[in-house]
Amino acid sequence: MLLHDYELRISLPVCNPSARTIIANAELSDDVSEVLPYLNAQLKGVNFDSEGSILRFSHDGRTFTVYRDRVMIGKAADAGEARDAMDWLKSFINATYDRRQSIEPSYRKGVELKPLQVYKLLPGTNCKECGEATCFAFAARLLKEDIDVTACRPLFTDEYQEKREKLLALLRETGRL
Repeated sequence: MLLHDYELRISLPVCNPSARTIIANAELSDDVSEVLPYLNAQLKGVNFDSEGSILRFSHDGRTFTVYRDRVMIGKAADAGEARDAMDWLKSFINATYDRRQSIEPSYRKGVELKPLQVYKLLPGTNCKECGEATCFAFAARLLKEDIDVTACRPLFTDEYQEKREKLLALLRETGRL
């Protein structure tokens, strides 16, 4: 067993206190950096920074950013859901660590999205329906996970179906959905 315990702290997103989801921060009892390349090999849509020992991915509708000594979980509805997500991650970390002899570690970086890449797949109308002044500002907040893609209402109309499908696929590929 690599990870023995964690301490969970819950907070609302700073930029949007009325958000429907919370952010959970878990302080880890153990350094998990050793297992990150093995997790990277096991998961899809991962963004991995081996130099900084940071692994980012999505699972079951939540986003996880795993550092050597802490984890951030986004898109959890409440503390119970965050705890369930962290319990899953703890089990996954320990199971992967136990099987590491049979797993080829991966140091691939994955795809790091830039706001301009996302912006190009948005309607580009600057309609402000999402609460942002521009579509580019929306793209930047989306990548920071301060806002959900569904906040862009025009994107979910028939007119922008092609852009929507491409954006959702890109967000899935990069572990953001």
